[in-house]
Amino acid sequence: MSVDISGQLSWILNLFHERIENNFKNILEQKICEMVRKSTTSHLEPYLRTLPVTLMIDQIAGIDYSLVGAPQVNSQVLDTPFKGEFFGRNRRSLAPFNAPSIRLPEKHNHMVYFAVSEYVLNTASWVYHQAGRMNFTIQNHHIPPDSPIRLHTSSFRAIAPRLPRMYPNMELELETTPESAPFLTFTPGNVTLMPVIDIQAFVLLPTSSDRKLLFQLRVTTNISATISANSDRIVGSVTTGSKLKLELKHSNVRFINVELMEAILNYYALHTMYPSLNAKLEKGFPLPLPRDTHLNSLELQVHENFLLLGANLD
Repeated sequence: MSVDISGQLSWILNLFHERIENNFKNILEQKICEMVRKSTTSHLEPYLRTLPVTLMIDQIAGIDYSLVGAPQVNSQVLDTPFKGEFFGRNRRSLAPFNAPSIRLPEKHNHMVYFAVSEYVLNTASWVYHQAGRMNFTIQNHHIPPDSPIRLHTSSFRAIAPRLPRMYPNMELELETTPESAPFLTFTPGNVTLMPVIDIQAFVLLPTSSDRKLLFQLRVTTNISATISANSDRIVGSVTTGSKLKLELKHSNVRFINVELMEAILNYYALHTMYPSLNAKLEKGFPLPLPRDTHLNSLELQVHENFLLLGANLD
């Protein structure tokens, strides 16, 4: 048996077709939403719970990796915004500067991307500066034995001619203090640092624990930083971008040969200060990774205000 339906009834078929199609779409959307909800509950939420909220770096600082917003999911990516802020373990306070905005490039060659703004590393600088861990006292035992530099009044005759007569056969020490926390600046392809440091020279009096201020210098320089990453950490190193430049701020011994003092400090920076700093930077700081997760095929790029690390996951 066959049934012939005239064109006059086609609008009824269209009406039922639209209703069936709409009902099917609603059912399908509900099913998909339910599947996404269940998947989020069973997979994504447990995964996010394994991400670290805070990590202790050392006795001075920790890093806050707490979420600053809900993860955003679309058809291509899961975007998870972390705070990324160092804090002092003994005194936690807000950094006196704001995090810059980040505009991520559209690229999907790796499984995961980490955008690390200069704010993260600069909060580290601020915390360690607040804790006084950027202040250094240089004495003779800090200088390698084969170094031509000795902190002694007799060896400073060419720098301050009056010094050996005023304080014969006495040792000196140099105290260095950054004027403020030195901040990194990220520009495409480059990471730079321009610290400003006060250096005070003291003579150590042999008859007491006192010391006398001899002169005070202001030091400026430009430092280039190299940042890289391994399977779970961001590490770095520094090299001199320009020589230390000295300016005499105050002197209690009249004439100071600033140029010669500049040469001595540049030698010390090259052979002692930078190697010591690089040994600490080599330890780096950990990335917010779930348990038992490691990165491979790493690619790191420097953009305006942030680093972009692309990697695949083991």
